[in-house]
Amino acid sequence: MPRPLSCWPVPARWLLSAVAVVLVGPLHAEPLSQPKGDGKPAELPAVAPEFDKVPLFDLSKGAGLPSYLKASPTMLGDASGLRGGEARVTTPDLGSKDFTFDVLFRFNDGEKSIALIGVTAAAPVTRAADEGVSSAVHSPGLGGYATLGSTGGAEFRLGTFKADGPHLYRIDKKGDALTVAIGEWKDGKFSPYSVKALTISKDTPVLKSGGVPFFGNEATFLGVRLAVDGKVVDPGKPAPPPADLSKIPFAPLGGANPLPSYLGTDAAGVADKDGLRLDNSAYRTKTTGLVEKDFVFDVRFRFQDEEQSIFTIGLAGAKGEGISSRVHGPGHGGYATLAITGQEEFRLGAFKTGGPHTFRIEKRGPTLTLAIGAEKDGIFTPIVTKTIPRLTATAPSLTPKECAVFVSGNGGKLEAVRFVVNGEAHGGNVAGGSKGSTPKPGDPTRPAAAADNGIEGREHLIRLTGAPLPSYLGAHPGLAFEPAGGLVLHDRLIRTAAADFATKDFTFDVVFRFKEKEQAICLVGLGAAERRPGGGVDLKDSVCSRLHGPGHGGYGTVSVSGQDERQLGAYKEAGPHMFRLRKKGNVLTMAVCIGFKGKFTADIEQSIPDLKAAAPFLTKSNSWLFIGADGVVESVRLAVDSEPIESRDLALNLPARVVAGRSLGQALLASPAGKKFAVASGPKGLTVSTEGKVSWAPTTEQLGRHEVRINVAGPKDTTQTILAVEVVSAEDAAAVNGNLARIDSLYQLPLAAGPTHIGPGLDGKSLLLVEGNRLRRLTGGGITVKEEIRLPARYERLFERADYFVGLSDEKKALHVIDKKTLKVRRTVKMDYPSRTDLAPHPTRAVCYVCVVTGGEGPPARILIVEEDTGDVQEPAGLFGSWAVVSPDGRNLYAGYREVYQKGARLLFNPDRIHVVPEYGTFDALLVYDITRAKPAMRHLKEEPGGDGTGLVLSPDGKRLTYLSHTGYPISSDQIPAWSPTALDKRPVGYSTKADKASPLWIAYHPALGLAAAPAKAGAVCYDRETGEVEPKRADLTYPYLGEPAVSRVFFAPDGRHLLLECEENGKRSLRRVRLNLTPAEVARLPK
Repeated sequence: MPRPLSCWPVPARWLLSAVAVVLVGPLHAEPLSQPKGDGKPAELPAVAPEFDKVPLFDLSKGAGLPSYLKASPTMLGDASGLRGGEARVTTPDLGSKDFTFDVLFRFNDGEKSIALIGVTAAAPVTRAADEGVSSAVHSPGLGGYATLGSTGGAEFRLGTFKADGPHLYRIDKKGDALTVAIGEWKDGKFSPYSVKALTISKDTPVLKSGGVPFFGNEATFLGVRLAVDGKVVDPGKPAPPPADLSKIPFAPLGGANPLPSYLGTDAAGVADKDGLRLDNSAYRTKTTGLVEKDFVFDVRFRFQDEEQSIFTIGLAGAKGEGISSRVHGPGHGGYATLAITGQEEFRLGAFKTGGPHTFRIEKRGPTLTLAIGAEKDGIFTPIVTKTIPRLTATAPSLTPKECAVFVSGNGGKLEAVRFVVNGEAHGGNVAGGSKGSTPKPGDPTRPAAAADNGIEGREHLIRLTGAPLPSYLGAHPGLAFEPAGGLVLHDRLIRTAAADFATKDFTFDVVFRFKEKEQAICLVGLGAAERRPGGGVDLKDSVCSRLHGPGHGGYGTVSVSGQDERQLGAYKEAGPHMFRLRKKGNVLTMAVCIGFKGKFTADIEQSIPDLKAAAPFLTKSNSWLFIGADGVVESVRLAVDSEPIESRDLALNLPARVVAGRSLGQALLASPAGKKFAVASGPKGLTVSTEGKVSWAPTTEQLGRHEVRINVAGPKDTTQTILAVEVVSAEDAAAVNGNLARIDSLYQLPLAAGPTHIGPGLDGKSLLLVEGNRLRRLTGGGITVKEEIRLPARYERLFERADYFVGLSDEKKALHVIDKKTLKVRRTVKMDYPSRTDLAPHPTRAVCYVCVVTGGEGPPARILIVEEDTGDVQEPAGLFGSWAVVSPDGRNLYAGYREVYQKGARLLFNPDRIHVVPEYGTFDALLVYDITRAKPAMRHLKEEPGGDGTGLVLSPDGKRLTYLSHTGYPISSDQIPAWSPTALDKRPVGYSTKADKASPLWIAYHPALGLAAAPAKAGAVCYDRETGEVEPKRADLTYPYLGEPAVSRVFFAPDGRHLLLECEENGKRSLRRVRLNLTPAEVARLPK
């Protein structure tokens, strides 16, 4: 259940004050039958002449409070003045001084209520009327009279009046005399009709030690003024007038419009053409500290007729405390409330209809105003309004560090927003349209929607009539097609070859259809969707639309990770329909053209305006485009940055590969049929005659892939076809006996699914590739398999000794010593811990170090020492580490330590509830242990060698040590650090990753040369190991063509002449070999 607003924590003094004011209501519901006291009329004492000339401080129109007043949180304002709660004068030492205090008030027509005005000696946490002299002023609806009473003394009638007001109440103290008066206020003049003089020492002894004027409860208070010892007290400046926003437009929130830059979210909703739907979503301004700024935050909202939903808007500080308004849809009565943390919930006012309405939060000087109204021609007219006269006193939880506007809810629609801070429009308020208005759907100034793509009609649509699929969808064997055309999905999943669409702007069009009354669902989306082994599609870490067949109602939904399913809209019929998935910037739009006949129109459409917030799991390596489940896909089209990836509008006969040094000459079309051809762009030397004959003699300098664009002119128009051709070497062509399709086998080694461990062989001339229970020894360029061994269990880490292997197995939760000849386990050492994270061999002794995560007290990442000959295990106290590596001389153990801890929490705003979501951090350290003695001794500890560590790498010569992490070192620099292990206090060499989009999660060191390499978007990037400088031409990434694989790790091949890339593309993993460009001197240093 949501936590009631009245249950939120609150300072005790405000809670008691609020309760006291509420209890006053029933006082004197009927006039006193007889006045008490002597009833003698008194004269109004003279005041300083300038006092009556000084205007009252205006309490209406959101002007705030004068500097000498303090109000309780329950005293709120509207356009006419302040009501409720109580306000007291706070001038120091007022009790020992003479003063005159005026307060102007009135009642509403027919109102039945009581105002309290007087002088109090009560402490701030006590009701003012409990200690002092006070008048209970009854509205005309209760008889129109005032009483006067004092603590422990008599109570009598002060006077009567019949009009609602305005009335002025004056309190005058001179020495031991206290005079109160009530009278008419007209044209700035006070005419008392009832005056009462008291002697403080005799009639009101409670005030002998002093007292201060106060007023409050149920009347509308219009103005005040104060004089002390005959001098008028400066009230300070009122809040500035409302800002003129007539020339500042709203930023629209519908269609494909992104969120304004000043709004952030961690639970994004979806948007249709008209606005942003609040479906359990939350937004807040990125600008905080608003309590110190003047600002206006406007949001235009709408409900459906009779909609029964609520959204919340307000100012939030630490732990979500602050000011909030719950806005109820017409189905709940169409009204809004106002809640201050720790106070009862007040009614802000009613608006009844669905809208559109504008909710305004405006801070001017010390005041905060919340209002609902309408805007026309740039002028905002409030229907309901409430003003908090002094925000910082009412909501002390709003601080310069913690104060932001938030909107959250489970219903309603936000059409547009506007944010002005200190008189200047905040970033994002540039939506176009007329001044002070929101562009309407169809307005040419409106940002591009899903239909505005630049590639329309059937241009570049590829009809799926048979295999192969378009190249960007990769290879998918065993596909089924209908005789008339159309891919039958039948519980299949088709993904793009590339997995980085979260980083690109794209449009993906899918023409789909169902059979009549078919109960099927077709999926189209973005993310890491996978085929389940038992059937179906796992939508974890993906954003997609579920397109339901007519048997299910014929409608689409929007789903994030298979959860939070929201309506896209209905199309009813079987189709064909075109579904468009479009990403532009950070906005993802899903739309359907119902009954597609060649021209796309977005008949139904929803957008996710902040994709990164809604789907933070999408990365450059897991964001495939996919189609799957069931139904029939007739055609597809993919454009990236408005350029089509592939077109089969005209199938041209250009081979995918050609051999360097061999001439190419062939016709692009067997029958040109009057078409004329021309090369728009292509490699040097390639020509195409107007009749369509291509000629080219590629050279060895042109090895690699080239894009070719050919213009084909027909009788009516010209189209452009984009092709690709790769030039391969004559040596490679000979090696595969002219079958150029097999060139890839010369440069890559397929890998199995699942984790892979690659480490050096004992001979220094091989690599050990471990995939579960399969061990392959790689030699030469790194993809030649010299030996393959079937191991007795599955191993995650393994190293080699002269006559045995040592493997660490999660499957067996053990360390195995495996005989090389028999391949049987010689010795089993149990490692029954929650996890085993690393294995490090000693270079000269039959000892290894196992990193495990233990339970119980103390640091969880520990290092165990295992005697390989006996199986004995040491558990030294103080030997900590998540990863370990031993120096080549065997004297030092280097350990990397990572531990997760809860560092705090963040707030997620939902209607009526603030969710506290834990946030976690990591403690990272790099440790050096002396292992030459019987017990390891820590010699050095370096904190924060990176953030959120992932591993430890030592160069083969032991001169460079790297702590791998997500943040790099220094923290958040994304640089890969390379320390000298003997000087960890010295700044390390840094390998920059940002420019080349490299990963800080891995580094490889060359076994003989001063080179380092890291995986990167282009495949890999190489560095000078000792200077950190990038060597862009060190690795030949142009031949053979790599494609766009996701490269997770890199390794130097045993021959030292090649670099190995651990790749994944289209769900398949492999090791790919690329050549290193070495100088003759460098080649001479390589091992023979």
